[in-house]
Amino acid sequence: MNNKKKNYGDAIFAMIAVGLLILGILLIPFSIVFFGFKFLDSLPEVKIDNESFISNLWFVGQFIGCAAVFSLITEIWSRKLTTAKNKFIAIVVKYVFTFILCWLFSSIYTQFSNQLSASNRGVLYIAFFLFALSLTVEILYFFLIDKKNKK
Repeated sequence: MNNKKKNYGDAIFAMIAVGLLILGILLIPFSIVFFGFKFLDSLPEVKIDNESFISNLWFVGQFIGCAAVFSLITEIWSRKLTTAKNKFIAIVVKYVFTFILCWLFSSIYTQFSNQLSASNRGVLYIAFFLFALSLTVEILYFFLIDKKNKK
């Protein structure tokens, strides 16, 4: 018979570490978007109805969902633009196209949203915010996934 006591300390530490990593992976992007919207709300051109903290979280989650679907569609369309022979022109056209679609999305979303209203300049600020987020995601994708696959 084996009378050794089982040590659960390592397993508990591993579960806590994995839980914190998952929480960080989910919390960091959501908090960047949430505080980005708080910054946009501080501008006089953008108005977000502040009813309560939970409704703000719900609005940010809803906006992230719509923006994620929109970004996926934009990425599919813009991949077709990068098939040109001159790569520099293809990349410039891709990013201009992405910014125009971010502006279109923000203007349509502000027209049909009950919680978000913005002037023309405010729509442009929201488009810049979305464009900066898409560039950040693309840079992270390049450094984390593409660079590893090329080695």
